[in-house]
Amino acid sequence: MIACLRFKRVRRLLHCYVAPGLCASAIALGGCAIPATTAPPSPATDSAIRGPMATVSMEPPIQVGDVTAVYVTVTNLRSGPYQENELIVLQAHAVGQSGGRVDRLDVDHAIEKAGGADKLLAALGDRSFENAPLSPAPELSAAGTAAYTAALILLAPFWVPLKAVAVGIDGALSDKQKITNKEFPVGRYYEKVAGLIGDPQKTLIRPHFSWKGYLFFPRGSYSTLEITAGKIDVSSGAPETQCYWWGCVNTVAEQIDRGESPTLRHTETIRCPWRQG
Repeated sequence: MIACLRFKRVRRLLHCYVAPGLCASAIALGGCAIPATTAPPSPATDSAIRGPMATVSMEPPIQVGDVTAVYVTVTNLRSGPYQENELIVLQAHAVGQSGGRVDRLDVDHAIEKAGGADKLLAALGDRSFENAPLSPAPELSAAGTAAYTAALILLAPFWVPLKAVAVGIDGALSDKQKITNKEFPVGRYYEKVAGLIGDPQKTLIRPHFSWKGYLFFPRGSYSTLEITAGKIDVSSGAPETQCYWWGCVNTVAEQIDRGESPTLRHTETIRCPWRQG
């Protein structure tokens, strides 16, 4: 009995302390993600931050005309309350073999250099922008699966027509808008479509969430992908930077909509080796 209790205690300790460390190591070593390099801090620095806030990985680039498209994943490694640990991607650059930094292309210029929206859209494939949790949702139990199935049956008269409308709207979108829906948001928030009730939700990268999407650069030979991310400052007393229990993104969104830069507490530049096709 004593041996059994000791084994359970050891297993609990391994689960609480060793497993998270192994997960963090896997994140840091997986793909092309590497430890972040801290950029010059903003006036209000966060002494509590230690180590990288985020990791970056990329898929092999896609060449379309004079455009290089890369599918990028940025993961927020922070933990804790959303409103205190949300990140925003501020800048994205490709670094050439000579060390020069190249600005990303917006959708309009990417379409122009690719030779048309239809060509660029076809090359990008089925992937779209994703806002996904770092860990997959746990599987439902048998009872949970039964309840979920029953709920789907009850909601089918409402959900099926709405789904048909959504598919119709997506089919009616222009090629440019479809490309925009695949782009990684830089310097802005992501606006989730409203559900059956409520308004559209404006979000930044929440703790233990990943954003995935396409970045566009002029066609060239690159050595590094460089992403600069910032942690929102929640300590300021200014109304536009105050955060509440539901998050600070709405006030930050107002700053962005006014063309202002959100107040940051900490920034990091993460450099990822460029993957070759």
